[in-house]
Amino acid sequence: MRTAVVIILLFCLGCLNKKAPESVPAHSRKVAVKLMDSLGIVTMYVPERYDTGFAWVHGSDCSSCDKMKCRFQSSSWHIYEESGWFYYPPTDSVDRVTIIYSPHLSYLDESDTTWIYKRNGYFREEEKMKDPVANNILIDTLCRIHDRPFSITGSHLYIEMACRELYELNALTSVRGVDITFQFELITPKGDSLSQHFVKNAMDVLQTIRFTKPL
Repeated sequence: MRTAVVIILLFCLGCLNKKAPESVPAHSRKVAVKLMDSLGIVTMYVPERYDTGFAWVHGSDCSSCDKMKCRFQSSSWHIYEESGWFYYPPTDSVDRVTIIYSPHLSYLDESDTTWIYKRNGYFREEEKMKDPVANNILIDTLCRIHDRPFSITGSHLYIEMACRELYELNALTSVRGVDITFQFELITPKGDSLSQHFVKNAMDVLQTIRFTKPL
């Protein structure tokens, strides 16, 4: 069985990148994740309430479909690790960010990133298929953060089984041809300040993302 090792390091200011981002969100701290093999290290500032970090391989029915996941959340929330091709989403409240990428690095090439810009079109088609009438899109944009292009999409829906609201934002980019997604999730029983500022808070975190070469 293949064993993947991911090192998650929690940092205050000044580690790896000596120069802090121009704008650091309030009540946040710096975290660094060493990605597999030659993908390097990603740093970003997450909310202080995300005091727990863990990583695992989300295995599927085929090995090539596996996903490496690194998650940050509060230690007061239930630690949930998805597994298998089909799994049930959590029914409890959730507030977390997860870094997702494939552990199978067969193609490493930084030259072509045009596919990133097509992701938003696929997202709109998927949302129409889910509900052609309701408009559940929170954000649908393309931007460049530091030195990398990002496709950023987000949606909101009501989970009847859990009687809760789900807010989700996915920011997709590429490192050496490998797609890496930063997934922000918030599941809450009612509207509060976190849900009202969900997109802004996620975008503030995204603006602090930096990729560096392996140590």
